[in-house]
Amino acid sequence: MRLSVLTVMSLFVLLLFGGVASSSVAESGKKIAPEEAEKMAIEHLQKGIMYDDQGEFAKAIAEYNKTLEYYPGAENALYNLGFLHMKMDNMSDAISTFDRLVKLSPDYYEAFNLLGMAYNEIGKGKEAAEAWKTSLSLQADQPKIRSSYDKLTAVLIAGKK
Repeated sequence: MRLSVLTVMSLFVLLLFGGVASSSVAESGKKIAPEEAEKMAIEHLQKGIMYDDQGEFAKAIAEYNKTLEYYPGAENALYNLGFLHMKMDNMSDAISTFDRLVKLSPDYYEAFNLLGMAYNEIGKGKEAAEAWKTSLSLQADQPKIRSSYDKLTAVLIAGKK
């Protein structure tokens, strides 16, 4: 039996969401059951992924944000949203999104990588180095991040002389 990518993704999201909060607030402002909130979060996440793949970034952002309304702890929605902001060269939104994600999931080394890249992109070397240092402390075997971190720290040290 062949499963579509979207079906596999939906199953993964179900496993990831697992324990949605006891209740959530729907778009109408009314509280809804956790099962309904989970279902709505998954629907909006899938739409966000679809729009992102089609290059309809404004719609994708709206869908990722709706996902987060139903499930504020949706790591994959935050990751996708932050990455999308980076693709759109909107580093300030990318940074705030990845910052939210690393606070939610302090062991998510990939999120620290992208947070570092976003900081580096806007010339905030100290913050970039700190994010990459954290990422490397969580997952040491990252040659590209290690190289970027080493180069950046050398520049920062040289700048202090």
